[in-house]
Amino acid sequence: MKIALVGTGTISESIHIPILQSIPNVDLVAICDNNSKQLERIANKFRITKKFTDVDSLLKSCDLDIIDIATPGFTHFDIARKAISSGINTLVEKPATLSTRDGEILEHEALRRNLKLGVCQTVRYREPVRQLQKILESGRFGTIDKMISMHHGSTVFAMPPWFWNEKTSGGILLELGIHAIDLQCYLMGNPKEVLHVTANYEQTLEFTTSILAIVKFEHSIGIIDLKWLSSSNFFHQYIFGSIADAIIKFFPDSLSLQQSDFAPLSECISELRRTYNFGSSVLRKRYSIVSQMPHRIIIEDFIESVKTNRSPLVPISAAIPTIRLAEEIWSKAHSS
Repeated sequence: MKIALVGTGTISESIHIPILQSIPNVDLVAICDNNSKQLERIANKFRITKKFTDVDSLLKSCDLDIIDIATPGFTHFDIARKAISSGINTLVEKPATLSTRDGEILEHEALRRNLKLGVCQTVRYREPVRQLQKILESGRFGTIDKMISMHHGSTVFAMPPWFWNEKTSGGILLELGIHAIDLQCYLMGNPKEVLHVTANYEQTLEFTTSILAIVKFEHSIGIIDLKWLSSSNFFHQYIFGSIADAIIKFFPDSLSLQQSDFAPLSECISELRRTYNFGSSVLRKRYSIVSQMPHRIIIEDFIESVKTNRSPLVPISAAIPTIRLAEEIWSKAHSS
């Protein structure tokens, strides 16, 4: 299975390349990046001989089964469309595209050519979410009535220049909030209506620094709280069900299942377990392996889906509702 990787930034260096080079019968034949200095460094570090500074040259020069796209979000559509047009199965980092229309174009093109098109919506496969999914399937949680997703980032000042143009980058919704939005769609189904949006646009930065959205799903309500420049960096989910409640925390990860009068004790035990597991993984030098796991699940499954001609875990069709909801929230934020 011959694979090329487009984009050699941090996520490629720390996650995509180590995973691809560890999978049996997979050959990472080439990498591509328009930053020649970074491209050279990564090629030397991982001993990859074929390297390209533009996608067109890569596609013309290499016989590929899969292309893995890990570039900034605003470049995904053009690169993926070129790869699909060249008859190559495509895996793309989140966000798959910046608009529903672009996502639907890629979906149509991939279907027409019988190619696989997958998306790295990796939070779906973080361990606490997988645990909660099993509890939901068992019936012990009941139905989800409400979900509050809070993702706060501490700073944006180290971001590259393209990030500051919200029309280019997708801003806070697609660079910070895409996982929170996707998790709500994944757990509660397709959204029905965006009921309310409050946004803060910082004039001095010419940038939207926070968004609070209330979304109606078929049987539940979702609240999405996104903020840059907050006092702390965290990503928490509070899920309220008809039988039990749950708290999911990421980085490090934990799930606290809450029932009856023992809920405070459950949360305390969960925090102790979270601290212990994090400390243990760091001391055993396994934290990077644990943090890679959601990507590994999706990447390995995508390769297998190409081999066996079945649907990948997160096909583009599963990511389009997330993109559509982000678009609707953004539209409402800027029309109010």
